[in-house]
Amino acid sequence: MVGDPLEVEDDHAYTQWYREKFKRNIMKIQQNFELFETLLFRLYYDPEIKFSQLYPLGFSGGWDSPLYFVGYYIGRTIEQYKGRDLLVELLKKPPLEFFKTYIDIYMKNPDKNLMTFSSSVNKILNSL
Repeated sequence: MVGDPLEVEDDHAYTQWYREKFKRNIMKIQQNFELFETLLFRLYYDPEIKFSQLYPLGFSGGWDSPLYFVGYYIGRTIEQYKGRDLLVELLKKPPLEFFKTYIDIYMKNPDKNLMTFSSSVNKILNSL
């Protein structure tokens, strides 16, 4: 969210490229959430998988870095519902607090436009 290219008004080539990457990923945010769930599920239930094997699927430029945009979406939602101060505090804590706060938001605010995690992923995140 720092240096959000969707809020930058210049037309430099890098900014345009980065802005398009954001737009592309926001357009497929549901698929990005599905990927997050799939990777988390695998990491939680498969004792043989190594984090380093799955990390590139979510965070490499080769795959358009989809999980950064899951975080971006969640961060924006937390900011919208709970304010920037809480978001900043959450970013200083372990990532699990970030996800639990987001789950709390969509459980208490049945906004049909909010992305949600499946019940099995909610259970995984709440059990950690």
